[in-house]
Amino acid sequence: RVVFEEEGDLATVRVSEAVEDTRLRGMSIDGVTIGATPGWSYPIYSKQVLIAHLPMWLEPRVRSALQIGLGSASTLEALARHPELERIECVEISAAGVRGSHYFAEARVLEDPRVRVRVEDAIHLLLRTTERYDLIVADGKQNEDFSGTSKMMSRELYQLALDRLTEHGLFVQWVPIANGVHEFRTIVRTQASVFPHLDVFYDPPLSAIFVGAKQPLAGRPRMPADEARRRMGPDLARLGFRDPLWIRFEWLADRDALARAAGEGPLNTWDDSVIEFASYRADRRAQGELGYAAASNLAWLLEAAADARARAPRDLVAPTA
Repeated sequence: RVVFEEEGDLATVRVSEAVEDTRLRGMSIDGVTIGATPGWSYPIYSKQVLIAHLPMWLEPRVRSALQIGLGSASTLEALARHPELERIECVEISAAGVRGSHYFAEARVLEDPRVRVRVEDAIHLLLRTTERYDLIVADGKQNEDFSGTSKMMSRELYQLALDRLTEHGLFVQWVPIANGVHEFRTIVRTQASVFPHLDVFYDPPLSAIFVGAKQPLAGRPRMPADEARRRMGPDLARLGFRDPLWIRFEWLADRDALARAAGEGPLNTWDDSVIEFASYRADRRAQGELGYAAASNLAWLLEAAADARARAPRDLVAPTA
């Protein structure tokens, strides 16, 4: 049943709940599910939690964070579990999305005095701000059917994010591997053209989590194991992690391997947005078979993983193919 719906200037936001269990809720924007509670949509809830906890485990010196996109507030709630974070900002382009987030229990995090939510375009914020962040998490809506979302996977956006990071800062972005084959490689090629260091983690079945940085992940301090289990354990247990430190097994490849695998080709820019509406230019097979693109992209990532395995940071164990 629908518990909230608002047609705003930018999008139509809807929050629905399961009739048989009202604790299960999901948020959709223009019909695309972008936020969910545990049990509503595993892939959506899983990536919401991982894009918060993964960088906090990778870099425990993080004190300030900027999240792009609010959704169900699950990512903000996961970030707020880390007491060393002193400033947690969120930029959400849709005011209706902010109002809809209050229909999720996770939105209690908005009462945390460290949290500030701005209704604004993330690109405008990054262009204007002089702030530096230890962590930028990009979780904007991604769907090939809608205009504008490709700007969040552009060379310009990545350069803005890199410029706003501290020296040890991390940029984290979720990219679904069900993107078209050429589009997925264009996104990766574009990221690799900007970030001096780029790593990818794979969250089955359909999520790739990219981590861009000025400095390599290897050699950084990590969160102590006991702290990681205490803070991250309850959230990651819902995802099937018996030990939250298993998060390291999701590492696949580094920038060198990704750049070699992507090869020469176009970059996605504001002036030449080659991934905008790309699905409508694709051949019939790519248009009609979601599994075809996902399987092809996963096979491609595993080839990059084989190339990168010898260079894997000691505490990030690359899985075998």
